[in-house]
Amino acid sequence: MSRTGLVSFPIVVSGPSGVGKTTLCHGLLEKDSHLAFSISATTRPPRANEIDGKDYFFVSPEQFERMKSEGELAEWAHVHGHYYGTPKRWLDEQLERGISILLDIDVQGGVQIMEAYPGSVSIFVIPPSFKV
Repeated sequence: MSRTGLVSFPIVVSGPSGVGKTTLCHGLLEKDSHLAFSISATTRPPRANEIDGKDYFFVSPEQFERMKSEGELAEWAHVHGHYYGTPKRWLDEQLERGISILLDIDVQGGVQIMEAYPGSVSIFVIPPSFKV
């Protein structure tokens, strides 16, 4: 369903590992059909049940470097030996269709999105206690 003309924006969800970001995102997706989860480009190999273009856009390190150098990424990070980033074209296409995009990314990536998309919303999820 297209919502062209309606306001859509990136929604950055950040927080410490294990705090419930993914659970929060899935809950929001269940409640609003005008939301979609971001699809990142990554240089890591696909896992057994992951589908290219649905779970991630799997690219070679050379392709990712080209995407970075040509400004094709809205944000990117190097995590655990692999690159991850949000393709600008994909993000812009979703926003133009009236779909707001949930991005479960780290704080640095969130800052990049907030700078590139001033209408973004940022949600920082914290645990009830930092005691272990």
